[in-house]
Amino acid sequence: MSVRAHVSSSVVENCFYPSETENHKQKTLPLSIYMKPVKYLYVYILKCADGTYYTGITNNPERRLLQHNKGTNKNAYTYSRVPVEMKYSEQFTDFNLAIEWEKKIKKWSQAKKEALIKSDWQKIKKEAECKNETSHKNYKAVNE
Repeated sequence: MSVRAHVSSSVVENCFYPSETENHKQKTLPLSIYMKPVKYLYVYILKCADGTYYTGITNNPERRLLQHNKGTNKNAYTYSRVPVEMKYSEQFTDFNLAIEWEKKIKKWSQAKKEALIKSDWQKIKKEAECKNETSHKNYKAVNE
């Protein structure tokens, strides 16, 4: 059996074809050639040296952490807050969901981000409650 490489979408897949010396009537191809390569995005939260959090998105969390700690971009939030430590990372195959999740987390308070890092779902729920004076809870109390 001989091996031929096919290049498709910058991904090399090995396809097996029977050699002329083998008595096969059909080509034998591995299942992997029918499957698309899976690509991931990761939403991550870094804890900075000053205690603040930075939320970002990447396709390679290890490389991105090194880039943040190297501090090559003087305009970056983490540049003057190194070293940074990755506290949370979640993998996505749906890029739109990853971007939506990152945007949502960026709007969260520090307390809510810490609850997410600790997987404290009750605290996340509590932190999500409206706390301003126009809250429906305050409205009911005033008008009773």
